[in-house]
Amino acid sequence: MNLKALCASALFAAGLAGAGAAVAVDSYVFTATFEQPVAQKEISAADLVWTCVEKTCVARGFDRINANDCRALASKAGKVASYGTDKTTLKEDKLAYCNAKAAGTEKSETADAKN
Repeated sequence: MNLKALCASALFAAGLAGAGAAVAVDSYVFTATFEQPVAQKEISAADLVWTCVEKTCVARGFDRINANDCRALASKAGKVASYGTDKTTLKEDKLAYCNAKAAGTEKSETADAKN
């Protein structure tokens, strides 16, 4: 194999590796919609960094949606109206669990006072 072919093969392989990494990062875009506008513009919760505008926060991640991550976000930002990706959202029972200790709710303030 000559030097040109070797370099071309290496660049091609590197391009494929980079493309694969980009797909993995973009594979999950989480969206949380809140009942009230969110005061913070950026929130760290459940190992994700959420960017928020008005009643919507968005984050990118590698994991699937789950009620525990939603609950961590709700405890910092308030009651969640919907949580999920473009393919799936939390069902009502999981959303109720998510909101059990939402910031600004009586349960959240009572729990914080005990700690």
